[in-house]
Amino acid sequence: MTDHAIMQLQAEFARIACRQCTEAGLQALRDSADRAAGVGGSWESQAAAYAEFHCLLANVTGGSAYYLLARLTSGSMRDLITRAGPESGEFTAAAHRRLIRKLEERDADGAAQEMERYVALLNRHQPAGAS
Repeated sequence: MTDHAIMQLQAEFARIACRQCTEAGLQALRDSADRAAGVGGSWESQAAAYAEFHCLLANVTGGSAYYLLARLTSGSMRDLITRAGPESGEFTAAAHRRLIRKLEERDADGAAQEMERYVALLNRHQPAGAS
């Protein structure tokens, strides 16, 4: 799957999550973002914590085909985050917080745009030759 396809899918998942998300789902995303921001240790551990957010985002899309596709692509997001390297941690944490705000506001288009910006930024931080 190309990074562009991942961006498009993640944006659509954010849009769907905006419509499906419950308060419990929002709290799970908030808790995940807080945990990830506080993880120390290796970059792989930190990247896994950031990637957990995308698994939870898949959960809040509901029990649909979107959920299954979101779960399948969460590994691709983990790879993208890991390849972006430790310098992506700060902007990843900020992007997750902004996305949560869009979900709280039920701004589906804003959530999708935030996800597109975030994945595009991850793509720009990839090492040469990675994809």
